[in-house]
Amino acid sequence: MLLKGNISLSKKIGIIGAGPAGLSVASLLPRDYDVWIFEEHKDVGLPNHCTGIVSLNTARFYEKIAGNKIISNKYLGVHIYADNKYLNITSPRPMVFRVNRPLLEKKLYDNVLAKGFNVVLNSSVKKIRKNGNNVVTVLDQAEYVFDKIVVAEGSKRRIAHSLGCRKTDYIYGIQYLVRAKGIDASSFYVLFTKFIPEFFLWLVPMDNDIALLGYGYKYRPFSLDLLKNIVWRKMKIAIGECIDSFGGPIPIGNPCKPTHFNGKIYLIGDALPFTKPFSGGGLYGIYYLAPYLVESITSEEHGIYEKIVHDKKRSLQIPYLIRNISLKLGGQYTAVKYLIALAKAGLKIDLENYDMHERIFFKSIPIMIGAPWLLISSISNDK
Repeated sequence: MLLKGNISLSKKIGIIGAGPAGLSVASLLPRDYDVWIFEEHKDVGLPNHCTGIVSLNTARFYEKIAGNKIISNKYLGVHIYADNKYLNITSPRPMVFRVNRPLLEKKLYDNVLAKGFNVVLNSSVKKIRKNGNNVVTVLDQAEYVFDKIVVAEGSKRRIAHSLGCRKTDYIYGIQYLVRAKGIDASSFYVLFTKFIPEFFLWLVPMDNDIALLGYGYKYRPFSLDLLKNIVWRKMKIAIGECIDSFGGPIPIGNPCKPTHFNGKIYLIGDALPFTKPFSGGGLYGIYYLAPYLVESITSEEHGIYEKIVHDKKRSLQIPYLIRNISLKLGGQYTAVKYLIALAKAGLKIDLENYDMHERIFFKSIPIMIGAPWLLISSISNDK
């Protein structure tokens, strides 16, 4: 079926997924476009599975398109633990923020409806196919014809795989909303340990006695009691009642080809995927890429989006290389122990670089060259 026949087909855009990626793109598209968004769940913002920690620039982007109420917490620092090593990074003003992910999606949802765009809930796109100069989305009982399609389907990546995108590794993240005693509500906590070699543990205060306790695993989950014990031994924070729990898969890997069918199909978000190598965060990638994707659509120049994804992919190569080497050495904690050693030797780590791991690496090169023994000492002492 052709949608809204009075509008030029060149402005008919289909978006698969009403998560932050798809809704962010829709929020940036001009009002005179005929935009249809397909979401497999019956509500936007659910199920909840994201911590929502972002840097200043990312927070500003989402505030601009969704309002400042989506920022739930602001942090002045981070407590970093890597087995027997510890580092506290602080800033005189908030540089890291927690986005209320469900509220963000609901605000974006309201925005796209206000623009006159269409959101079809509880509808799963089975496949997409080429049809002459157009592309078609196929649902259970209907087909929709568009000039361009944005694939923002999230971590399942079914459509991405059908387009030839390679499979990626996954970390499964689990979070608990818990009561906690002894937390510093102005900072958040991360713990890298040999007990969680593929990822890390995080504790993100939401109030003086409420926090999100989470971790990621690849092969085996832990009990909440064990997590409580680890947090107490390492951080001296007492975790109490569990109020809620949720989780979801986190794709870890370099982006695949961002456009297909000569600029008729665009991938963004976890469908691409574009996540930070060590933390798995995806909101930064959406903030950075969405404006370029929209520019490509409106200018009919898909090379704009291809170039920016290519450039960002290059910037991720070194952080991913470091992550892969650290896993071979025993776990992500080995790289973080080295980072802490570099900080003790004079490396200045700014919270504003929270979303850009590659900047920290390049700043550390002079110290690494001048003190190569730090690498050996940082990974040899695991007591």
